[in-house]
Amino acid sequence: MIRLPKQKRDSFRLDLIPMINMVFLLLIFFMLTGSAIQQKTKVELPEAESGNSTHGQHPTLSIGKGDLLEFEGQTFPLSELHNRLKKKFEGNSNKTLVIRGDRKMQFETFGMVIEIAQGSGVSKFILATKPPEGDGGSR
Repeated sequence: MIRLPKQKRDSFRLDLIPMINMVFLLLIFFMLTGSAIQQKTKVELPEAESGNSTHGQHPTLSIGKGDLLEFEGQTFPLSELHNRLKKKFEGNSNKTLVIRGDRKMQFETFGMVIEIAQGSGVSKFILATKPPEGDGGSR
């Protein structure tokens, strides 16, 4: 009888590092795509020569063509604006609101939104605009 040398068997080892790397990559992916979700209300912004980007720094209120309001991903009528803004800015030290108003909205609606927002505790307003189309990136 011929005896063969016994081979050493490696003990089973599960390497979790690649799986942990994938979990972190997926987490980062979903965090980035979640913050880039578009608003439901389509707003055609007015043009302006100058401006600064404040994306994501302040709460944003969108006013659509049919005087439709959107705040924090929810669409609602003008009559609910006071309660929603009061709840958002109550106890908040930063009382700045970004308004994305459609260029074809009625001026009366814009004035009412400003008045309601001031009554709800908002003290500063930022009007969202876009650069002129014929600018060509010269600024």
